[in-house]
Amino acid sequence: GKFGPIATEDPADPRWTKYPKGTHEIVFEHCDELSWLMVLMLDCAKDGIVPPQKVHLFTSDDGEKWSLYEIKDSPAFPNTLHDAFIDHLVFSPVKSPYLKIAFTAEEEVYIQTICH
Repeated sequence: GKFGPIATEDPADPRWTKYPKGTHEIVFEHCDELSWLMVLMLDCAKDGIVPPQKVHLFTSDDGEKWSLYEIKDSPAFPNTLHDAFIDHLVFSPVKSPYLKIAFTAEEEVYIQTICH
């Protein structure tokens, strides 16, 4: 699509970045020209892959001091244990030299980020 190659509902798709249980941060640099940031998350309970409950977005002018911009709850669609879904969150507008998303993974998390 117009956003580039998007990860599929297959956990083996190499476009997913995998995160184990725990707290994680992803930092983006040179974000002054972004219109929005989309976070795709694989929801595949049958394989133990569950989106984080919340995703926090922070902004920074220098990459050192961070300000909380927004917190979003992940979509909570029932997963039948027989299927996989791709859930997504869109943060908009986002204009800052540095952006950071932070989340806590209670199970393994698969994420792809798309900036536009």
